Amino acid sequence: FDSANEQEGGLKNVASERFLGGMFDAVIGSSDQPFFGYGLGMGTSVGAMLLTGKNTFLLAEGEWGRLIGEQGPLLGLSVIILRLGICLQLLIASYRRLQVADILPWIFLSFNLINIAQGQWGQPTTLGFSVLGGGLMLAILGKSRLKAV
Repeated sequence: FDSANEQEGGLKNVASERFLGGMFDAVIGSSDQPFFGYGLGMGTSVGAMLLTGKNTFLLAEGEWGRLIGEQGPLLGLSVIILRLGICLQLLIASYRRLQVADILPWIFLSFNLINIAQGQWGQPTTLGFSVLGGGLMLAILGKSRLKAV
């Protein structure tokens, strides 16, 4: 019996195809979406249930594809860039605090980075954890608040 990792193609395939591939496919395929998108909420489970009566993914399974599908390429990509900018600022501020032997922001960053960049914000629980985690990060960083990168 092969291990699950080997059946999925190993670490390289899992990281490139399943994680990064979903993000890049959403951005590359954004030109196929209507300019103003299909409408907010259509990519969520509740939106799909109300529109079709079935629990399915109407736009995309991943968060970036859902954002671009609901809001269109211009607004969807803007939100993605904004979320990545926030992650970059948190990363830089946490690293600066790590250099002065303050490890707490770095520990909290490990949870918040993926949640802010690619968390499924169409689902209220994940959105709540992202907001709570981001607020805790700002509180932990204290006076060395995020500066423009």
